[in-house]
Amino acid sequence: MRTSLFLVMISSLVAQIEERSFEERLKDSLTNVESLFLQSSSSPIFGASKEKGQLFIGEKGQFRMDYDSGISITSDGNTIVQYDPSTRSATRSVVSANLRSHGLWSIVYGQESNGITQVTQVKPNVYNVLGFGITPKGFPIQLRFGDSYLESIQWVDSSGGTQILSFIKMKPLHVEGRKRLFLALPDKTRWVK
Repeated sequence: MRTSLFLVMISSLVAQIEERSFEERLKDSLTNVESLFLQSSSSPIFGASKEKGQLFIGEKGQFRMDYDSGISITSDGNTIVQYDPSTRSATRSVVSANLRSHGLWSIVYGQESNGITQVTQVKPNVYNVLGFGITPKGFPIQLRFGDSYLESIQWVDSSGGTQILSFIKMKPLHVEGRKRLFLALPDKTRWVK
């Protein structure tokens, strides 16, 4: 009798651990992780394109995206810098209040997100989310999860094009990956306004 009660308690605990909420799964996928990525765009204005690279996400809005083309985008949580090695130029933007109000940024920044207005599970591990603030009004973002982490984010941009950011081999951010969160620009980098 004691053995069967113990097994029931253990199986209940395992079920609770495995059934993490949507918000917990999303936060785990957007905090202290690194991944290869494939960014696919299909726009009626700009046409189709695909770019690959590597992504590192820390805490409090820290991230770095290194595209195979050489372009790097980094954030320390307050400022976003984009560097283009082909022109040895960089641009710097302050993270605006508008961006900070987006639900997805709140999660990357490590705050409680009040931007999610509606989450609908459309299939196992697939969710449509309204209210993140990065899509035209009325268009959801679709998030697909694998067993452990986020596999892709799909949305419609302001041009009516479809954007898909797919994550490949996402894993916890290790010491070497954490060092990559910071971008050291070469001497004589030209700053563009």
